[in-house]
Amino acid sequence: PSLFSIAAAAASLDVSLNIGTFRGVPTANGTEKWLGIPFAEAPVGALRFKAPVPISKALKGIQNASTFGNACPQPPGNLGAPIAEDCLFLNRSVTLNKPIIFVSTSVNPNIGSVAPQDLNAGLLDQRQALTFVQEEIEAFGGDPSKSAGAGSVESHFVFPASRPLFRAGIADSSTGPFVAAKNSPPPSTYDKAGKPFARLLAATGCAAGSGPSLASK
Repeated sequence: PSLFSIAAAAASLDVSLNIGTFRGVPTANGTEKWLGIPFAEAPVGALRFKAPVPISKALKGIQNASTFGNACPQPPGNLGAPIAEDCLFLNRSVTLNKPIIFVSTSVNPNIGSVAPQDLNAGLLDQRQALTFVQEEIEAFGGDPSKSAGAGSVESHFVFPASRPLFRAGIADSSTGPFVAAKNSPPPSTYDKAGKPFARLLAATGCAAGSGPSLASK
């Protein structure tokens, strides 16, 4: 192919977001990917262990979105990416002619560990990622009213600040958002049919009933 056709193909994967323009890459299996997109300021220095801060200044020029951002600190393993505290990145991929856009995020590993309850910076990281998706996913052809994520989605159901971020959620095979909560039963009990949903109903004050009645809560 000519240099012009290569340049045109690359430019067709440029996506303009509020924080800057990102150039994605096509893959051999028919997907297009945008990797390593920051959704918050780097959580380092004065922002270490704090709630995420939205990016306020747009990045200049076209950003190369062909490689994953840093992975958050965690037990050693073959992650395929460097590990660093500066790890609040989002990855997006879409299979051509399919109705699903896959978005994954990297968040500080604070859920259930160093930052419990109202200090749970991990949950706030997720909320900032959802906010970013809500604001930017249409640029990729996505629907900002839909997302999925099992236990995390259940957690955001009962997190008032997250309610405007999505219309509905899919919680498939989750262990429930309350596994680490005080007086919770052991995680093994969540394998029993209906247990996660029953605990979600109890925690939110929703009585068991028909689908339409629960949907109106």
